[in-house]
Amino acid sequence: MTKRETARLLALFYGAVLAVMLLGRTFCLVYDSIGRASGAVREQTFTLSSDGVALSGIEWADGEAYTIHEDPQLLLPPSGRIVSVRMEMTCSKDPGEIMLFYARQGEDFSKQNCVYPRHVAEGVYEFTLPSFGVEVVRVDPTSRSGVVLGEFSLTVNAPRGALSYYAMSGAQVFNYVVYTGMAAAFAAWVWANFGRQILARWRAPLERALHLKKRGT
Repeated sequence: MTKRETARLLALFYGAVLAVMLLGRTFCLVYDSIGRASGAVREQTFTLSSDGVALSGIEWADGEAYTIHEDPQLLLPPSGRIVSVRMEMTCSKDPGEIMLFYARQGEDFSKQNCVYPRHVAEGVYEFTLPSFGVEVVRVDPTSRSGVVLGEFSLTVNAPRGALSYYAMSGAQVFNYVVYTGMAAAFAAWVWANFGRQILARWRAPLERALHLKKRGT
């Protein structure tokens, strides 16, 4: 392939992938907006002492909550469809790894269905979830033992701006640039090595189809 053909192929792949991403995110924006308007997506706020919140690895002493091992968990009660979680907390030391697991009701949590937060401000973390199929969540607020949790709240389905649906993390940008380029390179290699065979295989059926179309008209 010439340099011009390679540039065209790259532009085609990057443009096509970007278009699919934009369409998907626009659909999620519209779908979530309809859910908020209908009440299927409701904003709710929970604390460590809220009714229905199940704690594991977190205990209370002298009015303070602290972690007793390296895998503390908060399981929120079913809250309808969940599309985002905002966590605000102060803690006595660096919390380490923070994760959120999600599932449908009745399903087990797994590493395949987990997300890491975006650190938006001091003590403020935001988790963005898929727009479909998330009904229960478990938050692991720290990966350290002996962390005193001060002010703490979890807001489910907090309002978010339309532009946030199109924001991309560093990892997402990396995946878009690298994997799309790899796919384009593979397509170029296939065409360079097998393009003639592919054309020869499909040329006759296409010509027959065009001939039949002309006869029909």
